Amino acid sequence: MAAGRTSSPPKRRASAIAPGGSPEKDRRTVSWPDANDDPVGSLTPVRLYLLSVVLKLLLVYTYASTDLDVHTNWMAITHTHHFKDWYGDHASPSVWTLDYPPLFAWFEYGLAKVAWLFPALRPFLNVGSAGAGTGTGDIGTDPSYATCGLHTACLLYQRLSVISSEFLLFAAVYFATIRSSRRVRNLATFLVLFHPGLLIVDHMHFQYNGFLLGLLLISMTLATYGNDVLATVAFSLTLCFKHLFLYVAPAFGCYYLGVLYVVGGWRRVRLFASLSVAAGCVLAVAFGPVVYYGTGEQVVARLFPLQRGLIHAYWAPNAWALYAAVDKVLGIVLGSLGGDVDGARSQAALTGGLVQVARFRVLPQVESGTTAVVTLVAMMPALVGLLRRPLAGTLWPAVVYCSLCSFMFGYHVHEKAILMTLVPMAVAVAKGEGVGGTSAGTGTGRGTGTNGDVKNDGDGDDGDDADDERGRVLQRRRGRYLFLSLVGTFSLFPLLTGVEEYLPKVGMFVGYAVVAGVVLRGSFSSGGMTRAERLFCTVGVAAVEVYATFLHRKVFGEAWPFVPLMLVSCYCALGIAWVWLALALEFIAPRAS
Repeated sequence: MAAGRTSSPPKRRASAIAPGGSPEKDRRTVSWPDANDDPVGSLTPVRLYLLSVVLKLLLVYTYASTDLDVHTNWMAITHTHHFKDWYGDHASPSVWTLDYPPLFAWFEYGLAKVAWLFPALRPFLNVGSAGAGTGTGDIGTDPSYATCGLHTACLLYQRLSVISSEFLLFAAVYFATIRSSRRVRNLATFLVLFHPGLLIVDHMHFQYNGFLLGLLLISMTLATYGNDVLATVAFSLTLCFKHLFLYVAPAFGCYYLGVLYVVGGWRRVRLFASLSVAAGCVLAVAFGPVVYYGTGEQVVARLFPLQRGLIHAYWAPNAWALYAAVDKVLGIVLGSLGGDVDGARSQAALTGGLVQVARFRVLPQVESGTTAVVTLVAMMPALVGLLRRPLAGTLWPAVVYCSLCSFMFGYHVHEKAILMTLVPMAVAVAKGEGVGGTSAGTGTGRGTGTNGDVKNDGDGDDGDDADDERGRVLQRRRGRYLFLSLVGTFSLFPLLTGVEEYLPKVGMFVGYAVVAGVVLRGSFSSGGMTRAERLFCTVGVAAVEVYATFLHRKVFGEAWPFVPLMLVSCYCALGIAWVWLALALEFIAPRAS
């Protein structure tokens, strides 16, 4: 029931209530699945979590990117220098300077203090103290310690720090589904903790996305449960750990603007004051020392390095990858026809593998301000919906959609950012909530205790038709999630180039597709994915992978080295763009979609 714009308490907090009903009645009429219907047998969320830990331990000695050395260097910076010097150019002779917000820097500081307790790790914490320069990262005073991955002690410590910090993600998933059935909790736990994208990025390539996404899930769940102040604190903490989550801040902002509009009198003033104080306190704790020491300009320059260019060295599969590919093809065609394509620009400007501001040869240049406007415009259907109907059941899909908009149209997007969409989407699908427009017929009431499976008490055909329609919608959204998961995961394959990692990444991809296809009933069927989608993420993905990994080198040798990467990126961009369009249509015209 949509909230009226009156001075009465907002109705958005109980979005699945029938006319004349109440949250208490809805809580009694929830139709829980039978325990024997559990999609992962007799496992509990805790057992699933422990199994995921075992799997991640098996990945400890797989390939680790230079991100492992980056984070080790950050530990050394925070351990060696005073806070006022952490973001300075002289903090480290390495190019791997600290470029995350202050709370993450303090997280690295804590890891460094624990690491100092182990003598084998101490050489990695003395960055630049003796003026040594290794040229490959400058970690430590001895060049032999420049690469953390070559030393068992450092590798184990860093890998275990990721695994242990990811407990927060498990706790967040459990918290988000605590009012749901055991089947829903198990399903959400499996979909998130065993997601191959998360395994590839965090536990092979190396990053700390798990616990950061856990903070995001906690803030979303608190908001849907009606704990507005705690939700604001949690989301503010998330932003102060990683500024990438600024992309979903408009969703939270519009949600609470809508809430403030429908509440009246002193409640509005009290809520606004409470939210402002909560956010202000977190920001003061995180950025207060920055202001005190006058290093704000350095921090801003580190957090928003616009000089890195529109697209990453490996093109993230988004709209700008397609834009760059079109420019590349037009440049080659026009150049071969003798056209003027500005010969001063290098033909390898976009494909040289360098992090820099590259210029397009034919198409108009795209600046950071342009991407910000395009991203915001793309988000408008969800933001307007939140302003008009600030229901708890609409916040979760709006956050998912806004994160996908930022991935599609953001500036200098990394391919790994797709996790910010996939993880919340997995929980939403498990709970039976919408991941576009509105929830699948009901939504999640704030404080109602429902998981979206509300039983119809009527005996007529209308009730059966409504149940059938909701089942079709849920099945379609499950298929859409699995499609996006497979395409998004495939786009991460180029992060792991070693022969030793090939079978693990392919095995995790196929294994997740099979198991998720079983537990997300109907996701692979005609009601879940269309025939074209099934072919796209099976036959199409296989064909692109075979060519990019095996055939290109045999056919062209060392020529055109960037073509395989460009092919994977553009192919995946088409699939992700299809899902983005489908979600956008659900917000614009939910009944038509």
